[in-house]
Amino acid sequence: MKGAGPMEDQPGSARIGGTRWRIAIVLAVAWAAPSAHAQAPEATESIEPTPPDQDTEQADAIEAGVEPAPLAEPAPSASLAEPDVVIAATVTTASAAPEPTTSAAPAERGRGWRLPRETVRRPLTLPQGVMRFDSTVALSVVPSATFSGSNTFMTGSMGLAAGLHDDFEIGATPLGVTFIPFGFAFSDPSLYVRARALSGDAQIAFRGGITIPVAGQLDVAQLELAAELAFVVLPWLRIDTGVDYALLFSTPLHQRIGVPVVLTAQASIHAIGLASGVFVFNDFDDVDVPLLLRYTVSFRGFQGPGGEWTFEGGFTDLERAEDAWIMLSRFTFFAYL
Repeated sequence: MKGAGPMEDQPGSARIGGTRWRIAIVLAVAWAAPSAHAQAPEATESIEPTPPDQDTEQADAIEAGVEPAPLAEPAPSASLAEPDVVIAATVTTASAAPEPTTSAAPAERGRGWRLPRETVRRPLTLPQGVMRFDSTVALSVVPSATFSGSNTFMTGSMGLAAGLHDDFEIGATPLGVTFIPFGFAFSDPSLYVRARALSGDAQIAFRGGITIPVAGQLDVAQLELAAELAFVVLPWLRIDTGVDYALLFSTPLHQRIGVPVVLTAQASIHAIGLASGVFVFNDFDDVDVPLLLRYTVSFRGFQGPGGEWTFEGGFTDLERAEDAWIMLSRFTFFAYL
């Protein structure tokens, strides 16, 4: 029957297909075996000599009638020797002194490093080996003692100071000139000494100065004594105060007692100060209350501040503000010996 043809061919086709699969599997195994053998890593040959078989040597010695040699103690393995090496290396490393990697502390450097550039942290006395040079120009209006108006003055001065010890400073104003109203007149030179009794955030110093009448218009000496106190309230805030006494050797004598107060705030290299206080003349003949604004900027230096510029202006007596005011500019330079 024609319809049975396909059904008769199915068993033969199955046998042929099974035979083909068997042949393919045999060929794949035959091809993969040499490749796996080629890719397998070869065993590393040991370079250590093979130890002799001690049991065999003893048996041969007994048969030959010779006393066998004693069995050798097993040598310690390398794994037991390694901790000793590691411990020795550790001890050697720990005993080696570490090399210094940090620079010298600021206290071990030169004395000039102890003069901070920030105004609020300045000591009341210059450190030993530090010198200061000042150049000041001032324009001031002073009430007249003979009439109801005022007098205008323009002056200039040069001063210097040196730290002989961290707590002892000397200074002088050897040259002073008055441009207005006398045209060109020299002022009397002055000298002072300052000694610091307490240092730290709270400082106390004592100051004494004298003006020598050798070139001025008054031909009288002036003596000044002061006790100064500085206290750093915050890292950026400082208060300066004290008691100031001045005596003018004229006829009659004139004296002045003052309590200055200066509040200084620091912002980077900039310092802003507000100065005031109370100054009493003679037997309370006159009482002055000043109010001055001060601005200071410091310049960088190798061992501390190289210099600074200060501008100050305000009223020397608030009661007569229109006839009592001042503006000054001061350049300061520092030298380190």
